This record gives sequence, C-alpha cells and structure tokens, in this order.
Amino acid sequence: MVVGAGDTVTATVRSIGDRRFRLTLVDDTQGERFSIIETSRAAECNTAEVIVEAPLDDGLGLADFDPVHFTKCAVDGRPIGAFHWTRIDMYVHTSDVSVDAQPSALSVDGASFTVTRR
Repeated sequence: MVVGAGDTVTATVRSIGDRRFRLTLVDDTQGERFSIIETSRAAECNTAEVIVEAPLDDGLGLADFDPVHFTKCAVDGRPIGAFHWTRIDMYVHTSDVSVDAQPSALSVDGASFTVTRR
C-alpha cells in the first residue's frame, strides 16, 4: 500500500482476543486497504497511543512534514479526551533543546488534535 502526501488515512487497532490484534489502514483518498493480525504476549491492553515519530538511528532525524491532523481519536468508542491523556513534545536529538514536533491541545470534541513540525 502506497500512501501519498496529503492522503487521508484511517487507522484502527482492535483486540480480537487471546492477545491478538488486527491493524487496519485505509487510504480514504486512494481507496486502498491493508490489514494484518499480530500477537503480543506482553500486551497489557491498558493504554492507547497516537504517535508521530522519527525512524530510529537513521541519522536523518525527523522528516519535514506539514501539520498532521488527527480526528475522531477514540478508545472503545469514547473520545481520547474522556480519559487521562498526556501530550508529549518530540525532541529528535537528545542534545538539542528545541522541540522538533509538537501536538496541539485537544479540540472541543476531545477527539482531534494536530502535530506540527517545528
């Protein structure tokens, strides 16, 4: 599945029992779909995360990107704002004191936010 810049993507992770999870990605713009089932014996199933991250140890750091908009973020049908949540600024270089990417506050609906590259 190839996702193009500016495409809208819907991502869903569902527990299907016995520490098995189905990840589904749908490129709403292109109409493509990808799904895979994985098992994690260590999964505690007590947190949910929405993440924008840099590749590990590639030496390139965080890609330059336009703001990424997350909408309809929910856990078990409830907006993420209904839970204890934490937003975390991203610092790609540990010796750097400047923020590389920063999430906004949650929107009024408690389910949407934006991550901006600094």
